[in-house]
Amino acid sequence: MTGLAAILIAAAVAHAIARAARIPVIPLLLLGGLGLTALGKAPPPGMLRAGVELGLVVLVFAAGAELTPRRIGRRKRAVLFVGISQFLLLGAGGWAVALLVGFDAEASLYIGSALAASSTLVIVGLLKRRQQMFESFGRLLTGILLLQDAGIIVTLVVLDRVGAGLVAVAWSLLATLVMGGVAWAGQRWVVPWIALHTRYDDERLLLWVLAILFATCGLAMVLHVPVTVGAFLAGVTLSGFPMNGLVRGIISSLTDFFLAVFFVALGALIVVPHESYLMPGIVLGGFVILATVPLVTLIAERAGLSTRSAIESGLLLSQTSEFSLVIAVQGFEGGTLNAEVFSLIAMITVGTMTVTPFISHSRVTDWLLCGSIRGGSGVASRQSHAAGTS
Repeated sequence: MTGLAAILIAAAVAHAIARAARIPVIPLLLLGGLGLTALGKAPPPGMLRAGVELGLVVLVFAAGAELTPRRIGRRKRAVLFVGISQFLLLGAGGWAVALLVGFDAEASLYIGSALAASSTLVIVGLLKRRQQMFESFGRLLTGILLLQDAGIIVTLVVLDRVGAGLVAVAWSLLATLVMGGVAWAGQRWVVPWIALHTRYDDERLLLWVLAILFATCGLAMVLHVPVTVGAFLAGVTLSGFPMNGLVRGIISSLTDFFLAVFFVALGALIVVPHESYLMPGIVLGGFVILATVPLVTLIAERAGLSTRSAIESGLLLSQTSEFSLVIAVQGFEGGTLNAEVFSLIAMITVGTMTVTPFISHSRVTDWLLCGSIRGGSGVASRQSHAAGTS
C-alpha cells in the first residue's frame, strides 16, 4: 500500500503542476516516476510492472472506444491510401534508421514497429478540443487511426508468437480475426440492447462495460493472443453510437486514474539511457516528426485532400502511439529489448505525444502552407520561364 500511495502522491503533484503551469501532464507524470526512483521511494518492480500492464490495458481500451468504422464516411479511398502508406513507410523507415544508428536487427524491428502508428488518444483529444471530430477532416483522421491500430495489432500478434513458429503465428492471427468478428457482432447487435436497457442506470452500464472488457481480455488469454489486443477490441465493441458517448462519461474518471498510475509506474521503471543512446534517440524522435509531416502531406494530396488539410493531417499524425508502449513492454518482458532500449522507446513516445499540440497549431499550418504556396509559385515561374525561352 505504501508503494501505491507513493505513485498516487507523485501523480497528484504532477497534475497540480501541470494545471498551474498550463503544460501537458504526461511528461510530468513520467518525471514523477523518475523522481520516486531517485529518492528511493519507488514501489517494488513487481508492483510497477503490474501498474504498467494494467494501465496499458485501460489505455488501449480507451483508444478503441474512440474508434468506429462508421465515422469514416465517404473518405474510404483516402483513408486506405494514407493509412497504409504511412504505416508501412514509417515502419520501414524507422527500422532502417534504427539499423543505421547502431541497433541490432531484432531491436530495430521493434523500434520500427513502435514508430509506425500515431496516437489515437492524442489526436482524438485534439480533434474534440478543436471541434473537428465530425468534420470530413476529423473523420479522415479517425479512419486512418483505426486502420493503423489494426496494423499494429497484427504486428503485436506476430511479434508475440514468432518465436513459436509459423503455425503458432497463423493460429494467433486467425484467433485475432475471430475476435474482431465477435467485436463487430457485439457492436452491431449486443451493445445497442445494452444501451437501450441501461441508459438511465450508470451502475449497471459500468458493470456491463467492465464485463465486456474482462470477457474479451479473458478470451484473448484463452486463445493465446496478447491481452492488450483483447482490450482494444473490447473498446471497439463499445465505440458505436450512442454507446460511445455513454461509455466515455462512465469511464472517464477511471481512465484518468489508471493513466496517471501507468505513466508514473512507467517513469519509475525506465532508466536514464547511457549517453551513447542520446544521439540515436534524437535522430529517431526527429525522424518521426520530420518524416511524417511531408510524407503524409504528399500522400494525402495525392488522395484528393486540399493542401491545408493534408498539412494539418501530417502535423497531427507526427507522433508515436500508445501501442508503441505496448510494443516496448512486450519486447522488454520477452527479453528482446534491454532496459535502455525500452526506456528510449518510452521517451520517444512521450516526447512526440507532448510536442504534437504545439506543432499542430494553426500558425504552424499557415507557415507551412505559405511555404508550400511560395514553393509551388517558384516552380511554376521557372517552368513558365523555361517554356518562354524554348
